[in-house]
Amino acid sequence: MFREVLVILLHELKLGLRNKRILLAAGIVVLSATLITTGAIKISQNKGVAMLTTFGQMGMAKQDKRKMKRTLRGFMGKRADIVEYRMKTPILLSFVFIMVLIFFPFMIVLLAYDTMSSEVQNGAIRFLLPRARRSSIVLGKFLAHAIWLFALLWVGFLVVVLSGVYALEGPLFSWLREASSLSVLAWVMSLGYLGWTLLASSVVRRPFIGLLIGVVGLLVMGIAGLTQIHAFSPNYYKIEILGPPAMVLQSSVIFVVMAVATVGLAMGILQRRDL
Repeated sequence: MFREVLVILLHELKLGLRNKRILLAAGIVVLSATLITTGAIKISQNKGVAMLTTFGQMGMAKQDKRKMKRTLRGFMGKRADIVEYRMKTPILLSFVFIMVLIFFPFMIVLLAYDTMSSEVQNGAIRFLLPRARRSSIVLGKFLAHAIWLFALLWVGFLVVVLSGVYALEGPLFSWLREASSLSVLAWVMSLGYLGWTLLASSVVRRPFIGLLIGVVGLLVMGIAGLTQIHAFSPNYYKIEILGPPAMVLQSSVIFVVMAVATVGLAMGILQRRDL
């Protein structure tokens, strides 16, 4: 099985180099990162707000900082620990990461909504079956998309770091360390949503239906994360991946379990489908 997965993985990575959607996504990531950084630079220069500054370095008296922490804890509960833990993270990087948490799942759906359905619809999967099991095809495609997602995240954060450091003369290695950490955290989160997208693509034959299921599913998760049943929504745990190690571990486990469960379901569904 390992050899089959490796063959599918390498084949998908090779196709990705010519995939217009991946190239478009890379362009959107670079453009978005550039626009966000440019806006931050203008704010820093015109309004005097130091976007390279961390929350912990903001010009506040110790008494005011203690008051802010008490207010946050009363309003956010245990999630106030996230703000306190990220006091040393540059404000710009924290803002970019929050934007990734909000919008990147939708980009994942747009990139991978037809991963399996297009293969089934055009009959291409029938040519793969003599050489690879269905489960190997699903896993190989999942891993290939996971690699491309990591590359997109790293490129986006790298653009922010290089642009911000060049324009605002920030500490390069400190920013690279923070950006690398945030890229890995965002990638772990993305695995769960990639698994969901792959599952949506495996249950239908038409790619458009898979896209619709994927987007509607994300919206339902988002709404559920704001209601009394938030504990059952992965969206509720996204922000906690920014928190202290205990929160990061819990959130990471949730998204990894979500990825394993959805990919496993996709394999099971594909095994029973008439192709």
